[in-house]
Amino acid sequence: MSGTGMTLTPIPNFGKLGNSLMTKKDILKLAIDTTTSIRKRTKEQGVDFRGTPFKNYTKPYAIRKGQSFVNLTGTSAGSRMLNSMKQTATGKKGFIYFGDSDKNNLAIYNSKLREFFEIGKDDEKMISKNYEALLRKKISKWERAK
Repeated sequence: MSGTGMTLTPIPNFGKLGNSLMTKKDILKLAIDTTTSIRKRTKEQGVDFRGTPFKNYTKPYAIRKGQSFVNLTGTSAGSRMLNSMKQTATGKKGFIYFGDSDKNNLAIYNSKLREFFEIGKDDEKMISKNYEALLRKKISKWERAK
């Protein structure tokens, strides 16, 4: 995990046509879709961006926390951390970040052992599929308007 956020640039690049059709709103939708994907795999699957299960808590920490399994989604900091992920779009790029500096610091700390805040191959496939669907919808609408 690097710094406070990640940049989202949709692939494949459909060149000038794709760039001319994509709007800031479309890019923001893709960033929201990506955030949802990160939250889902973290909460429901307990895996990092590669699909690797999270490393277990150390024994002393597990005793202190009162649970033996990794839970970044409970009523403690994890859930609030994941819910503090925000998205914005500028030009042709989306940006996903943590809106709260404390949650950002917690995410950086957690991501050292449990790399959840990255884009994996499944995310890339989803982004590409959704990007293509947005473009096809716009092209179809344009064709019907002729």
